[in-house]
Amino acid sequence: MKTRTQPIGTAVIFALLLAFLTFFWACNESFQVLKVSMKTPTWVTPSDYTYKVALTIEFNHQVDITKFSAPGTVRIDLKGTRDGRTALNVAGIFKQSPDLKTVVFISDKSLSDLIKPGAGENIEYTLIISGTTAGIGAVTDKNGQILDGDADGKPGGDYKKVFEVVG
Repeated sequence: MKTRTQPIGTAVIFALLLAFLTFFWACNESFQVLKVSMKTPTWVTPSDYTYKVALTIEFNHQVDITKFSAPGTVRIDLKGTRDGRTALNVAGIFKQSPDLKTVVFISDKSLSDLIKPGAGENIEYTLIISGTTAGIGAVTDKNGQILDGDADGKPGGDYKKVFEVVG
């Protein structure tokens, strides 16, 4: 008895093509910052960051923590909005999450030591993460892909975020 093969339907071909394109896009996705916050994750011990500047940076890829330095590939500047006192190129350390996609910056000095903010004074934070290979180098993911700081879909460009924290 002969069996006839059925032609592959258009819907099946479309589904396979869509699956391939989704996989291809995921593999070629540029390395970017997803979120920056002041919320410190539970895997960081409170005694490590109490009274210090702590910033949590989430990425879409696993990061190479050896590429992080402050000052260096990561620049953090602080400015008091009332008195204008500043701390430029704040020094600190980085801690990495178990999934390797989140990095927490913790300053070496307390906020009071850095700018001595007045009671209730707001503080402006500027965070710059290097995605440029010239000079100090760039932050990369675990595969060596350079940060797409300007979110144009291609490696390169610095990431910059300025935000104000109510005092």
